[in-house]
Amino acid sequence: MITDIRPGTARSSALRAAAFGMFPMAIALIVMSTRLSDGADVARYIVWGAAVFVVLCAIGMLAGAGRAARRERDRATLDALEPLRAADGR
Repeated sequence: MITDIRPGTARSSALRAAAFGMFPMAIALIVMSTRLSDGADVARYIVWGAAVFVVLCAIGMLAGAGRAARRERDRATLDALEPLRAADGR
């Protein structure tokens, strides 16, 4: 049997929750950059860059959640096939 200290489903749901929690922060940064559009061009671009960074981090976390869920499914499949390996005699 393949065992792990941390369950994969808990990790994937935590990553999803953190990623979806980052999107309101990105929206707030975008709104802030539109408020700064009066003439502070450098500040506006810095805030836009921060918003893009937050969105990219959230997308990466969502991809990590997908990998964690896939890993958990693979482990469950291998655990289900374990009795067949023992019956094979290898």
